[in-house]
Amino acid sequence: SAAQSLYRATHRAIREATATSAGVLRIREPVLRSPVQWPGGEGPQYRFVTETAQSVVQPMFPYLCSADGSTILGDWGECLPLELNRRQLCAIARSRYSADHADTAKALDDGFSALRSLHEQIELAERTTVTRTEGVCVEASSAYRGQVAQNGKPLWVFSYRIRIRNEGSVP
Repeated sequence: SAAQSLYRATHRAIREATATSAGVLRIREPVLRSPVQWPGGEGPQYRFVTETAQSVVQPMFPYLCSADGSTILGDWGECLPLELNRRQLCAIARSRYSADHADTAKALDDGFSALRSLHEQIELAERTTVTRTEGVCVEASSAYRGQVAQNGKPLWVFSYRIRIRNEGSVP
């Protein structure tokens, strides 16, 4: 059935997502979804954000939140960064696909959405560099925006998202 094929595809994506980075998938906000953009010199270049597990998960995986959107389903905790290992990801997939869904179309939509989000996270992980030193974690992610011409010469345009997080005990 379509649901079984989707379930198998989700597990393949989970294996791919956890094949690197010490066997975990770090959930990140995609670069191009960031509210801070600077096209043509307009708008803010930076924004200080206090991320929570809820604020990171809900936009990308809304079906993992309660019906009122107030809590995340499963054992995610509130610590950031959000890192899930293969066992945790498989448990989430198993619970979603084994749940009794009255609305089969919605369940399939959720499954396809999960698969898209997983692949988006895999691609983002491939374009992200993480460095830790003295309790500070710096993540740099990039996204290709396209090619434009300036004075008849081609320019390749990229967007970057830099996250700096204090993971140490000193403020």
